[in-house]
Amino acid sequence: MGGMATVQLPAQLTTTDRDPPPLRHRATSEAAASVNTATLTQRKTRSTPHMTSRPTHSSNYDNCNYHNHAYKTSNHTHDGYCHAPYHNLEDYGFFNHAHYTIINNNNNNNNNNNTTTTTKATTTPIIMTTTETPTTAVQTTTMELTTTVPIQTTEAVRCSVNITEVNAATDSVVVKRVPYETDPLAPSWLDIQPDQAQFKSSAQGHGGTSGLRVSWRPSPGHVDWYEVLLEDRSGSGPGRSTRVTSSAALQSGFTGLTPGTRYALGVVATSGNKSSVTIWRETATAPSTVSSLQVSASSDPESLSVSWQPGPGRTELCRVVLSDRDGVVLENITASNSTNSTVFTGLQPGTFYTVTVVTEAVGLESALSTQVTTVPAAVSHLALHNNGKTDSLIGSWVSARGGVDAYLVTLSVLGVTSLERRLAPNTTQVLLQPLVPGQEYLLTVTTQAGDQARESSATARTVPDQVSELSMSALEDSLSLRVSWVPPRGHWDHYRLLLWNASLVLVNQTLGLMTTQYVFSGAELGLVLGRIYRTEVTVQSGLLGNTASCQGRLAPHAVQKLVVRHSDETTLSVLWGRPAGEWDGFNLVLRQVEPAAVLSERTLPWEARECTFNVLTPGRQYTVTVTTSSGNLSSSVSVDKLQLYNAGTTDSLRARWERAPGDLDSYRILLVHDSSVIKNESVGPDTRSLSFPGLRPGALYRVVSSPQCVFNSLVSGRLYNISITSRCGALENHTVVQARTQPAGVQNPTATHAARDDYLKVYWRHAAGDFDSYQVVIKHNNIFHQNQTVAKSNHECVFTGLVPGRLYSVLVITWSGDYQTSVPTHGRTFPAVVRSLTLSGRGTDELRLAWEAAPGDVDHYEVQLLYNDLKVFTPFTLGSGVAECVLSSLTPGRMYKVLVSTFSGPNQRAQFIEGRTVPSQVKSIHISNHGESSSLWVSWTAGQGEVDSYLVSLHRAGRQLVSRPVPKHHNELSFDSLQPGQLYDITVQSISGELVNNSTASARTVPSAITGLQVDSQQTSCSLQVTWQQALGVADGYSLEVLDGRGVLVTNSTQPYGRTQHRFDQLTPGRMYRVVVRTTSGGVCSQGVSGEARTQGDFESYDIYLFNGAGGLQEQLRGQSAIQQCSFQGLVPGAPYRLQVQTRSGDLTNDSAVWARTVPGAVLSLQTYSTNRSEDLRVSWSRPLGELSRYMLSLYRPDGVRQAQQSLGSEVTEYVFERLVPGRRYQVVALTCSGELVNSASTTGRTGLHLYSSPSLPIFTAPRPPTSLFGGVTNSSVEVTWSVPIDSDYDDFDLQWVPRDRLSVVNPYQTRTSGSRILRGFYPGRLYTLSLRTVSGATEAGAKPTYSLPISKSVRTKPERVHGLHCRPQSSTSISCSWGAPEADYDSYTIECLHQDSRTLVYSRRTGRDSTVYLISQLEPHKRYTVSVKVISERTVSEAAQDSVVTMIDPPPLGPPLPPPSVRVSDSQAVVSKSSIVFSFNCSWFSDINGAVRYFTVVVAESEDSEAVQPDQRHPLPSYLDYTTNSSIKSYQTAYFPSHCAEGPDIAPQSFDISLGTGMETLGGHCDPQDRDPGAPDLDKEESGPFCDGPLKPKTAYRLSVRAYTQLLDDTQHAARAPLFTDTYLSLPVITEAGVWRRDQWSG
Repeated sequence: MGGMATVQLPAQLTTTDRDPPPLRHRATSEAAASVNTATLTQRKTRSTPHMTSRPTHSSNYDNCNYHNHAYKTSNHTHDGYCHAPYHNLEDYGFFNHAHYTIINNNNNNNNNNNTTTTTKATTTPIIMTTTETPTTAVQTTTMELTTTVPIQTTEAVRCSVNITEVNAATDSVVVKRVPYETDPLAPSWLDIQPDQAQFKSSAQGHGGTSGLRVSWRPSPGHVDWYEVLLEDRSGSGPGRSTRVTSSAALQSGFTGLTPGTRYALGVVATSGNKSSVTIWRETATAPSTVSSLQVSASSDPESLSVSWQPGPGRTELCRVVLSDRDGVVLENITASNSTNSTVFTGLQPGTFYTVTVVTEAVGLESALSTQVTTVPAAVSHLALHNNGKTDSLIGSWVSARGGVDAYLVTLSVLGVTSLERRLAPNTTQVLLQPLVPGQEYLLTVTTQAGDQARESSATARTVPDQVSELSMSALEDSLSLRVSWVPPRGHWDHYRLLLWNASLVLVNQTLGLMTTQYVFSGAELGLVLGRIYRTEVTVQSGLLGNTASCQGRLAPHAVQKLVVRHSDETTLSVLWGRPAGEWDGFNLVLRQVEPAAVLSERTLPWEARECTFNVLTPGRQYTVTVTTSSGNLSSSVSVDKLQLYNAGTTDSLRARWERAPGDLDSYRILLVHDSSVIKNESVGPDTRSLSFPGLRPGALYRVVSSPQCVFNSLVSGRLYNISITSRCGALENHTVVQARTQPAGVQNPTATHAARDDYLKVYWRHAAGDFDSYQVVIKHNNIFHQNQTVAKSNHECVFTGLVPGRLYSVLVITWSGDYQTSVPTHGRTFPAVVRSLTLSGRGTDELRLAWEAAPGDVDHYEVQLLYNDLKVFTPFTLGSGVAECVLSSLTPGRMYKVLVSTFSGPNQRAQFIEGRTVPSQVKSIHISNHGESSSLWVSWTAGQGEVDSYLVSLHRAGRQLVSRPVPKHHNELSFDSLQPGQLYDITVQSISGELVNNSTASARTVPSAITGLQVDSQQTSCSLQVTWQQALGVADGYSLEVLDGRGVLVTNSTQPYGRTQHRFDQLTPGRMYRVVVRTTSGGVCSQGVSGEARTQGDFESYDIYLFNGAGGLQEQLRGQSAIQQCSFQGLVPGAPYRLQVQTRSGDLTNDSAVWARTVPGAVLSLQTYSTNRSEDLRVSWSRPLGELSRYMLSLYRPDGVRQAQQSLGSEVTEYVFERLVPGRRYQVVALTCSGELVNSASTTGRTGLHLYSSPSLPIFTAPRPPTSLFGGVTNSSVEVTWSVPIDSDYDDFDLQWVPRDRLSVVNPYQTRTSGSRILRGFYPGRLYTLSLRTVSGATEAGAKPTYSLPISKSVRTKPERVHGLHCRPQSSTSISCSWGAPEADYDSYTIECLHQDSRTLVYSRRTGRDSTVYLISQLEPHKRYTVSVKVISERTVSEAAQDSVVTMIDPPPLGPPLPPPSVRVSDSQAVVSKSSIVFSFNCSWFSDINGAVRYFTVVVAESEDSEAVQPDQRHPLPSYLDYTTNSSIKSYQTAYFPSHCAEGPDIAPQSFDISLGTGMETLGGHCDPQDRDPGAPDLDKEESGPFCDGPLKPKTAYRLSVRAYTQLLDDTQHAARAPLFTDTYLSLPVITEAGVWRRDQWSG
């Protein structure tokens, strides 16, 4: 184009305004003025995002006033360029800042100085002739001139300059211009904002925007006014406009718009009759919020009801969002426009929520929120207990589900609040005191959460108080009892009064509130004098009562008929009759009359009837007082002594007495010596003394004041009439008195408890003779407790209300009149069970029991632990004072039954309770995010013991978000829809029954990646600007990395959360970089988001030189400017090299150099070894080829977190990591490091580059070994259990055994980590050595598992028991037993014999392994014995095989028992020929209960009868020879043959196949008298020949029988004198076939 310079403007330029109209041109004839030629060169442009390319337009502008402005030249130089921002172009929206360089060539200036002037065109836009270019980097055309001058424009009112032509010469540039008049320009900037005066947002809505306000910049040039236009884009509303003068504020507004509607706003500048193009901007009014938003918490604590009314304007849809206190969205429901309500369900009770209703329209949102708290759940299992207290109550409950702020506890009486407390949410019980006794209270527990509350109530009553000062005493009439008391404190309804006679209630009376005493009438109730009575006064309040009791009695009656039974010089004996009623005993006092003195006092038991006082003074008068005592009451009566004294003489005695009461005629005095009556004298009634002279000095005499007579052989207990005749002179008086003989005692009295703890039943055989009734008395420690009178027709009675477990003395008394006879026995009540048996504590391997002592008498307790009704441990005994025990070494999570037995004497009684041990915690919780930002995966290892299931809960900041049940056979779970980057706690709860055990671990989700990443060079040569949008979720910051084209890290940076941009400087010009941005949260990084950009730079080619570390040239390359990388091969690993890159542009070059190292070689043979310690891990390797400076050894946990890192010298080839978790999977990364590369002062340098070669190896440390190896042994299986290792990771166990028999291994819990295996297929009785190791890494593919040190245990299986044990009596004192050897390894047998009646072991021996028959001797005749045989393998004993047998009666011995008629030779099964019969029988036909069967013989009878008869019962029978030679003999027997039935086990009875008539050797063979068996028994008969077998007669009926012998030979093996045998019944007739029979056939 000659001198025309073409300038390319930026193509990627757009505006959000409407396209401006093309400029209108006007032609002019004015000549163009000469000006210095200028060349405009674009130096720098900036692309605007999201802009489109548009063409530009050329036009000529008027040059008015152009020459009136002088050029201003600046001499300061800046990089050899002149920069001028061109604002008019920016106003048109093409670009913001366009810098132009104007280079002027002045021929008059020869010094070629470049002068730069920056000129700002403030008014007149200059439009250059341009061509449309694609959206690529701007190409710049530069003309090198010697002088540069500026072109400066000035502001003009109605004119502008359009440069249409530029002519260039060697020394100048000519710019032509044309003046013309233009249209006004549209505003360059337009801003629209909601009208704040019209904007409102309240709790009840509408909100949104109903007004818009627009403002704009003034247009350049002259403008008269601006026209503001409004259009409704939906077409449903009319357009609106307003006019604003240019002198006014450049803003306007529209109100009353429809919310949720899209509008277009336009501004037109008007000057005169010309208008600018309309600048349009689209905007929209926000939708209005809903109105009348209401959220109600219904009675359902897990739901919320939301309702609203739509706001004015347009709405496309509504979203109802539920979020928690932390703003985490829990649920997002989209509703249509017609919907105005919804319900959220499945919520947590008592939890704070925010409900937001979002309206959406035209891409805008408006939201209205409100906060609400769900109704809290009521507490459950609310209970109010008094625990037996009169002044306090205890309220307890189970915590309410969901959230709780506090509990409000209110206690009220009849609607009046008496106590109120506010409790923390973790409280589950409260003690309420002090309270009024007997008062009913209402407990209300209100669950509070926010402004919501929920109530739960329960009622209970305190125990009423007891009465005080309770007493019972006898009245003056001595026949009635009065009880009195003082009323209790508090509240009560009435009294209940009971009077007890032992266990019998005599009075049961309800009394009013004001009563304080009551009288029991003895006459009405038949109270017995001296008997103790118990009264109970119960204070009743509602259903509760509190009882106080006391005892009282009436005074006992005095004794009857107190008389002096005997007296002599120094002895006095008194006799009395028993008083009426009951009494405890007697107190006797002997008083001397003159001088008065008490000489003796005695206490006698209740059954005493006489007492004797010795060593008295002869001739002195005495008084004896007998006092009947009952408790603290008594009655007495006295008698004076009949005195007998010698008055100082040696041959006489004198008797003196007092007058007897009543009328009488005379006294009869008897003087007795040596039981003989010496003198019998009668004296008058007034006589008071009598002398007996002429006695023998020193002899002992006694005086009887009444006649005596003895009657023998009378009936016990019978009442007899005795006639006594009194004579006075010639007159006689007959008196008849009645007297009774002493009754006989009962026989065999017995007391039994009948399995009741307060009960004894006494029964006996009736006494002989006559009697009136029985009286049964129970006492303990000589204290009488109860007695009963039993009619004579009965012989039993029952006592209740006794003390459990107590041994009582029982007296059964036979009464006949006033006479009695007692027979003692003893009886013990059944012990009571312990009370309040509870589990006071529990752990994973223990149960703690507590109880209250059993009432009554207890000798000791016995505690027994059961699982599935099988004993776990041997029961252990505790003293009677012990009230708790601890059962340890139990299986976690298992339900046990515990029996606590009370022992009293031989009796025991059990109380049981079921208790479950706490399940063990799960082990080795692993939580992984798997690189996901919204999910977590949790897995665990099952703990030891049993569990029902697991409950896995997810928590955030202490709040539970969700919980899920997991079956017990599963051990993993995932949680989804989590918040990115958030830290969560996961609790795995082991559940067994109602018990739980928690284990918690924490993990963090991967933070979310950033979005909207942009990397821009900003047209700079060494910088990159990185911008991004904020990451969602939780994050700490951002990690930025800059990588070159090879992926090598160039630089990095860390930015805090909230920053969304960063600038990287000092980069290499013209190089492509990749920027990776990761979100970080708690050390966890998100996936990287990357973007690429290239820094600016312009050159032709590269020259690339590679120098080694010594400076020698290694290699040279040349490349075009398009290349961005090159590679060099065959270098030394880890060696330093200097890379020099020479950039060439024409003849100019620029050098850049950088030092670099090749990647060091990876370590070789990286291996790990387990040491002797499971906490250590040894790593070794071989040094790689090449150079290296050090090693960096890193150890990573399974979750990717680095556990340890160690820098090692280049000479090191092994390292040991210590204090690791045994059995855990680790990742070992070995880095080889070689130097550090730093860029020198060049723009292409980089800093901090480390080159690594990092082989990694997943390995496992050796786990800890298991502990406590146990083996439960049976004969063919072993249940092996062990305690899993603690503080160690593991995933399996390796169980081995020696010898290596083929066994099957069963895992009963279906998990590799369970501590139990069952081995089956053991050989019985064999010794095995079990070896167990913990395995880690067995479940990971490709990993090499590690093993712990083994632990071992030797077990021997139980041998099998013997087979077919069978015992039979050998004699009256011996038993023979036989059995089959077991299939087992064993040493010997042990044989034990137990006397079955006495259960006494009478025989025990051990015998060798080869014995299968054994004889037990020295037993008792005709006794039943139990024989047990056990197999012994070292110390292991098999189960016993048992058999019972009765020894023989001695004498006489017996043969086998008679078989039944059905057991005999079968005629239908016999095989018949003309001379033989074939049949069979076995040992089972005969029992060996009377001894072993030793021999058999076959009896053959020729008969056609069918009767069930036996053969002739004689021994021996005729032989076959007798039968064949004597026609009168119709029956014979064969030879004897041994049975062998006792020699083997009785599994399959031994069978005998008999071929009769064939000369069978068993039956004696052919009948040859000369051929005798020398080994046969010596049984020859004198009257017959030898026994043999010969042919039978043809067509003859035979009946057969088998004879069995238990005794055939004596001890010398000769025929016994009295053999013992038994025959089967004869068979039915068996007929041989027809034929000819000869007598000589016997010889064969």
